[in-house]
Amino acid sequence: MFNNGNSTNKILLATSFINGTVSLYNPRRSHWTMIVLTFLIFSCVSVNGRKMRTKTVDVMNFRQPDNVDNQYFLHSANESTHHCARECVKGDNRICYYRMVLQNYAVLSAACKDCPNKMEDCFLPQCVTADGFEKGILTVNRRLPGPGIQVCYGDWIVVDVINQMSGEIITIHWHGIYNTRRSYMDGVPYINQCPIPEEGRFRYLFRADHAGTNYWHSHSGVSKLNGIQGGLVVREPLDEDVSSNLYDFDYPAHVIFASDWTHVDADERLPGLRSGDVSQDTTYYIINGLGRCKDSRGILTNTPDEIFHVEKGYRYRFRLIGGVCTQCPARFQIEGHRLIVIATDGEPVKPVIVDAIEFFSGTITTSFRNGNVGFLVKSRALTVSNATNRCIIYSSDRIKFISGERYDFVLHATRDVGNYWVQVRGMDRCYSNDIVQMAILHYEGAERHEPKSPRPSVSNYKFNGVVLNPLNAACLPGENGTCITQLDNALKVPKIIYTLDPDFNIEFRYGLYEPTVKEEFYSDTYDAYVQIGANLTLRPFMNNIQQTMPPSPLATQYKDIPEDVFCPNGTDGFPTCPESSPNICSCVPVIRIPLGCVVQMVLIDTFFDALSHPFHLHGNGFYVISEGYLPKQLMNAKDINGLLRTKRLPFPKYPVLKDTVAIPALGYAVLRFIANNPGFWFFHCHFMYHHIIGMGTIFQVGSLDDQPKVPKGMPKCGEYLPPLNVKYNMKKSKRNKMEESLVDVEC
Repeated sequence: MFNNGNSTNKILLATSFINGTVSLYNPRRSHWTMIVLTFLIFSCVSVNGRKMRTKTVDVMNFRQPDNVDNQYFLHSANESTHHCARECVKGDNRICYYRMVLQNYAVLSAACKDCPNKMEDCFLPQCVTADGFEKGILTVNRRLPGPGIQVCYGDWIVVDVINQMSGEIITIHWHGIYNTRRSYMDGVPYINQCPIPEEGRFRYLFRADHAGTNYWHSHSGVSKLNGIQGGLVVREPLDEDVSSNLYDFDYPAHVIFASDWTHVDADERLPGLRSGDVSQDTTYYIINGLGRCKDSRGILTNTPDEIFHVEKGYRYRFRLIGGVCTQCPARFQIEGHRLIVIATDGEPVKPVIVDAIEFFSGTITTSFRNGNVGFLVKSRALTVSNATNRCIIYSSDRIKFISGERYDFVLHATRDVGNYWVQVRGMDRCYSNDIVQMAILHYEGAERHEPKSPRPSVSNYKFNGVVLNPLNAACLPGENGTCITQLDNALKVPKIIYTLDPDFNIEFRYGLYEPTVKEEFYSDTYDAYVQIGANLTLRPFMNNIQQTMPPSPLATQYKDIPEDVFCPNGTDGFPTCPESSPNICSCVPVIRIPLGCVVQMVLIDTFFDALSHPFHLHGNGFYVISEGYLPKQLMNAKDINGLLRTKRLPFPKYPVLKDTVAIPALGYAVLRFIANNPGFWFFHCHFMYHHIIGMGTIFQVGSLDDQPKVPKGMPKCGEYLPPLNVKYNMKKSKRNKMEESLVDVEC
């Protein structure tokens, strides 16, 4: 809840008591997981034959350190009952508390003293160096990235967010945590909760219900690009990790958080400028908040690079988080080392050896190519087969739901003892501008200095290896790309995913519409747009709808939302534009899916630019069935599903499970998910400047009666547009007519 005064540090803890043993319910495996807790004061109730004890505890007893991402060890499970970055043991579930203070801050603030002239000062508490370019930023606990969360599967995560940013509202999205029956904790403003106001406080409470590499980030405005994000790692017991035999160490410090970094405030690029810096691309990247950039003289700043430590002969699990939100894809590689990819978006895959990984880039998986350009079309957007008011609820003890683009890989430290470059390089149009950042892989026993090889730049960059997820490169035999649809899921895929006739076959045609100057600026409509050139103004859409947000959250105040803000439903019951709309319309699109349905999404890029859009689904994961290019006449949901049914398009044997995937420019993708998590879930382009102005839609999974119960005291927000009551004095005029004289106006 919001609290503008002294917030309480107390929370209620409910447990069950069976034959003298305390336990917590585990929703992932549908059984009771045994743990040990100590109570001082408690009350007992009976639920379904189980005795429940409830007590109020002080969350400060469970507070975790901010610097866990610097640790080269995991605590022993027996070492303490309060450490959450630990060796995971089945049944040992804990409360993990984090306090996040969000503030306006600065790169190279006074906390840095004489940094960068005095290198040791760069590591002083609360010193943020970024790439050495001094600018105002936003931080959590004066760290960049913000504090990492590292817990075990099944732990309860409690996060108090204290918003001390001037003039900023905020919500935090837990990217990869699907919040089963807790959609009000998913962190999207006006879909799941009210935004946290300036000086407001809000307590997030959710279960670590998805093992793997996840992350958290702001989901309001552009504050993510200004610094509000960090890692979220959920480990599981080694005997439940299908890849555990491939590595020797999984250190907290081996999280690689790669983020884009601009040298202007992110707000300056919304909507964008007509001259000067008209780009919405990143200026540089930073790795774990560190790096270097060239100053106005072309000289590198003297700020520290991130260093990852290994010892020769051992195998290390690294966790790469692509915390980028601008348009260029990025390529990750480590000098002289191959990477054994074992997971994507937290989901295990059968090991694949590559030389580099690209994140937020498109893939091509078929040999069909078509040069025709897609344009805006007014067509029926959704088709339904075999759908009823309620679908059969399918279940599997190994179904997981996942989040943004991340990759886990194993590095075998077999090279000569020394130092090697770790590189994050912008691709596509960022490549020619040499947008890049470096870190260092340091073998123990080597001297502490930069690698012997020259610092990589576009002038000396050469690459001939295998790339995972290559940008718009066909992954056919004889080519050097491994595409997402060529990865194999390491877990069992539910049989229902292979069905020939999914309950819903939803077509999403998306792109960027170019309004006329009169339409955008002289029509008294004020629709959001982006300016990407002197004379190029664009508005995003999905199925001709530029998505807007309701005035109150769907998950918590549905009945308070006026009906006229929702998109009207077409004859098939799904969101559409009014017939009177000449091009695109702005409204709140809600796609209602009964619980348990198998949903197939067919995404089709209709824009004329060679831009690969990444799409992200909240609250659920999807299986990547197909993506690539087809002749224009076949680019629709009905025909693509027909190609899959007749096997003219190959259906993967073990489709990988993700929740963020890049669609090839002017191409298509087919994704499937099981709608078994009731709630309101955002589905949107993950380019920040696109989704905040309307390239998205909303799934309502389950009926309103199926929605999770909202906790008492959940903050409320909404419109205040009462009718006006006007008081007049009435008197006769000289002409003996009654005249009105305004006295007062009230709401």
